[in-house]
Amino acid sequence: MSFTANDRTYDLPANPNRLEQRLGRLDRFGAGQSIRSAAVVCEDDPAETAWLACLDQGFDVFHHSIASLQYLIESSLRQVTSD
Repeated sequence: MSFTANDRTYDLPANPNRLEQRLGRLDRFGAGQSIRSAAVVCEDDPAETAWLACLDQGFDVFHHSIASLQYLIESSLRQVTSD
């Protein structure tokens, strides 16, 4: 029996760790099979497209785990949002 996990994200979380958790659940459910992800964003919203680019190209969260960066990300987000 083969398994393919498909993730369609309609709401990109403001925290990359939340997205990591979603993808991790699919990875555990699929027992290591590849996960195909698709994020639905409004191309007319520059903030949303920039955030998708940051998640995809900056963090590379759709292709690699960022679990080892969890605490650094949390700390950085706290600094950014408190300023």
